[in-house]
Amino acid sequence: MHRRPTQADVARLAGVSKSTVGFALSDRYDIAIPETTRQRVKRAALEINYRPNLAARALTSGRMNAVTIAFPGSIHSYHARVLEAFEYHSNMHGYHLIASTIGSLDSHKSGLDFSTLLHGPSDAVVLVDAFGHYMPDVNEILSGPKPVVSMGITSIDGIDSVLIDLKAGGDAACRHLIDGGARNIMYFGVNLPQADIPAYIAKCLVSDDADPRCIAFCRTADAAGLPIHMVGGDLNDRRATIETLEAYIAANGCPDAIFCHNDTLAIRVHGVLRRLGFQMPRDVRLVGCDGIEVCEDIEPPVSTIKQPVEEMCKAAWDFLQTRLAEPERPRQFVRIEAQFLPRASSTSTL
Repeated sequence: MHRRPTQADVARLAGVSKSTVGFALSDRYDIAIPETTRQRVKRAALEINYRPNLAARALTSGRMNAVTIAFPGSIHSYHARVLEAFEYHSNMHGYHLIASTIGSLDSHKSGLDFSTLLHGPSDAVVLVDAFGHYMPDVNEILSGPKPVVSMGITSIDGIDSVLIDLKAGGDAACRHLIDGGARNIMYFGVNLPQADIPAYIAKCLVSDDADPRCIAFCRTADAAGLPIHMVGGDLNDRRATIETLEAYIAANGCPDAIFCHNDTLAIRVHGVLRRLGFQMPRDVRLVGCDGIEVCEDIEPPVSTIKQPVEEMCKAAWDFLQTRLAEPERPRQFVRIEAQFLPRASSTSTL
């Protein structure tokens, strides 16, 4: 029986050290290795049919060299952008990225999903936009077997967090609509308690325990003496979202501005408004949130609150690396503000 090729065999054939082989085959781009050397190592490994023994490596180092990133419910356009940005950092440091979801079957029964993540084949977990209904499962996160970092529009006390502050951007977006003459603004959101919208509005006005976009919209509209209209859409059901908006317009007339929970909803609203013959911004002003690129490509381009994805992912990755190296380090936290970007869908001055 032929002997299984080793890292030392690859090193001899490529004319490099064993450590260089390990870095090159792990795609460690945080290590300064010439690209020609990386390719020479990979060709040598292919030539002798060398395959790294990941199980042995994990037993020796105590690391899987993998990180799990988990999204709430399902992965949408904005989350795909987050995934791409975070994967850049994981790949640069030789880590594999495992993408998962929490609560995809039932958003209010996420305990099993959390348990799977915390005991799965990775060294750490990154939670993206961990919404309030996940909080009953936080104790399992805090006492779990591996580091967890939270990033996005919510933070979790007790674990490292990168918080994106949407309140300032939401306030700027709402003021922009009001300054442009809007007096009948509708908030088109998701995860809204349809059975008791008035109670949710009242909560947004006095409590920070709600979605920051909703809080910013409600408080800014209330301060301007405007009525507060909130309607719930469904990110996972395009047809239902369109029908909800069409039914609202048929029953109440078209509002003079629509503030959307995110850009995915804004793009759907954009299509409905154009199909019904409304012009933006003459008849109705439209604002989204997240900053996905496609909003620049439709006509008119959609105003948005741009989330600083690259900065957020870099900070979360740095927190994660520090936590893996220093498990007892005090909690790490940073707040980053999102920026409102006005475009032609909400202003006639561009």
